[in-house]
Amino acid sequence: MEVLSKKLKVLSLENRLANTLTLIRFFLTFPSAHFVIKNELREASLLIILAGLTDLLDGKLSKKNSNFGKLLDPFVDKVFVLSNMIAFLSLGKVEPWFLILLTLRELLISFLRNFYPLEASFLGKAKTFFEFLLLISLSLGLNYGEPLKFLVLVFAYLSALDYLKRVFKFF
Repeated sequence: MEVLSKKLKVLSLENRLANTLTLIRFFLTFPSAHFVIKNELREASLLIILAGLTDLLDGKLSKKNSNFGKLLDPFVDKVFVLSNMIAFLSLGKVEPWFLILLTLRELLISFLRNFYPLEASFLGKAKTFFEFLLLISLSLGLNYGEPLKFLVLVFAYLSALDYLKRVFKFF
């Protein structure tokens, strides 16, 4: 009984830590997008890197995370990435067609998650990784934007097909 009690306390602490990291990323959304819009990209890059680190760390904890955390994390990822992509759109560093394609994919997956509990796949995690790399590259003025945009869309739609396959099981 004591072992179970200790295990529950550890899981509870991990849940709280993962959810706290996710909420930190959520609250980093607004200042990072603000810095991008103001073209203060050095400051934006620091916040984007910090947000990426919180995603990496809460991902390590998410295997034991609460159901709330499993819903919160992908939602916050979408809010952070899309808000900053919109900010980069205002600077002309992201094209409208790219943002529309990415947003449509995110809306589709969010819709599906309302009805089907979808665990993040490797492809979805790779998409998020490349999204953060793209945001970092754009904020640091590196010349990797175009290839990273391509990788983001490839992984976005491959992961969407994977999610659809798992939901409908006919692909």
